[in-house]
Amino acid sequence: MSNKIIQKDFVNIRIVLDRSGSIGSAIKETIDSINTFLKDQQNETVTGSITISTFDSGSIETPIRNTLIEDMKSLDYNFLNPRGATPLLDAIGLAINEHGSKNVEQNEKKTLVIVTDGLENASTEYTNKAIKQLIENKTNEGWLIIYLGADHDAFDQSKNIGIEYDKTLHYSKRDSNDAMRATSRKVRDYSKGTDPRHIKYEEFERKESFKNNPDQEKNGDRE
Repeated sequence: MSNKIIQKDFVNIRIVLDRSGSIGSAIKETIDSINTFLKDQQNETVTGSITISTFDSGSIETPIRNTLIEDMKSLDYNFLNPRGATPLLDAIGLAINEHGSKNVEQNEKKTLVIVTDGLENASTEYTNKAIKQLIENKTNEGWLIIYLGADHDAFDQSKNIGIEYDKTLHYSKRDSNDAMRATSRKVRDYSKGTDPRHIKYEEFERKESFKNNPDQEKNGDRE
């Protein structure tokens, strides 16, 4: 049996992007990495749409909604205005419920990419247990759900909300571009028919995404 991927499906991508105060030290790196992701998707001619929501304790907003990948323009640095704390659970819960309730195309594939640099500390609507159930349900439905975490124990937090190690990337902010390039490859493969259960970050991607962190002992690993 051939393993050649011949399918190319429409992928509805939702990026949940941390806008809390701590991200202020890396606005350029964060925006540059999102633009890298967008450009890579365009270069790979991935067929799909992009929605980007941003969150902090002041508000959860969706400045980009259901824009076709081919029509996306680069974001400028004014896209993020960091402030406040990190209602991560509320941002994820809102994103999942909105993302699951609306389709851009029939039979589309759903991708959720969570990008944060801190631990949950401000949610009022959702609990770890509720988010874990939502994520497990959507994973079982075939969604590709990815967690990118900087400056905190990304593996512990992602595990608590039901995201497996293979789809969690601990990265250094200075290596944000490499982290997003790796993530772009996962979404590309998913769009071409790879079963999301078989998609995972490779060891070289983990090293590339953590090479400039001053704490090299953890090296993006689960230990």
